[in-house]
Amino acid sequence: MNLHSLSLNHINYQTHIFPAVIVCLSALSCLPVVALSLVDITSFMGLQLIGLLYFSALLSFLSGALWGLALISKKLWPCQLSLLSFLLPWIMIGLKNRLEIEIETLWLLLCMAHLAILLADWLFMKWVYPMWYLASRTITTSVLAISTGVVIYRNIIL
Repeated sequence: MNLHSLSLNHINYQTHIFPAVIVCLSALSCLPVVALSLVDITSFMGLQLIGLLYFSALLSFLSGALWGLALISKKLWPCQLSLLSFLLPWIMIGLKNRLEIEIETLWLLLCMAHLAILLADWLFMKWVYPMWYLASRTITTSVLAISTGVVIYRNIIL
């Protein structure tokens, strides 16, 4: 089985429902992080760890998708990036107190990892993914990055 046979461009869509559903689910996946950036200070402080865990889970999902396609295509760099992006957030969250890592650093690392996965998608997988998917991922990642910036800013001013 080659990577070309896995291309989402070749799926026979009976309608445009599938891309619309994926785009809607992508948008909905941003809501918890966007909501965290907008809630009051008390809720913000109480929900921040849950937000980090959620953001890490999103990153793990996207890293796993890239990893699978990179393995099939036998490209080493995306495999390494996806593995690092998958493991780093969980290790940093687990060692946060022991290493005395600031929570802003965790958010920044997660945001950078999301952007790195998006960059790898554009550089290595753009011929596998349909354009609507890459556009959706770009918008979703941008919204997550902006929300993360607001979360980091709120942490600094507190």
